[in-house]
Amino acid sequence: MIKASSLLNLPVYSDKTGKKLGNVKDVVYGPLKDSIVGYIINSGSIFKSPKFVMANNISHITKDYLVVKDEYSIQDLSENSDIFIHRNSHFVGSSVKDTQGKNLGIVSDAVVDTGNNQVKGYILSDGLISDLINGRSFIERNEDIIYDGHDIIVTRR
Repeated sequence: MIKASSLLNLPVYSDKTGKKLGNVKDVVYGPLKDSIVGYIINSGSIFKSPKFVMANNISHITKDYLVVKDEYSIQDLSENSDIFIHRNSHFVGSSVKDTQGKNLGIVSDAVVDTGNNQVKGYILSDGLISDLINGRSFIERNEDIIYDGHDIIVTRR
């Protein structure tokens, strides 16, 4: 398992050619924020638009790089414009609340299993001072968590 934020800026290589294709710019989650559906890839050129690769086109991921099956696995992001609403950068910062509306913290990161693309849990921040004194908390992703489009609701804890 790995923090989703540690996937950002990883170099992306083709499994077939070994050619570097770019770097991971963002992680894209499914609508329920329970799985990774793909990655936004920045080619490194200011003249080229970002690309997108589906998670099922990833050969493997290490802590140092991400490997796609081949160069044809990467698509223009414009063909997948609806994924923008599910980007990690939009997800980090979501409030986590209980069913009574009590704020439990803010999502600072997700912990993911890159083997099956599942989100295993969320790392929460309660502010800089509280994080320094108490550390950050972790909420395991399970059936007791609902994502309502803006906030994460913990139904049982």
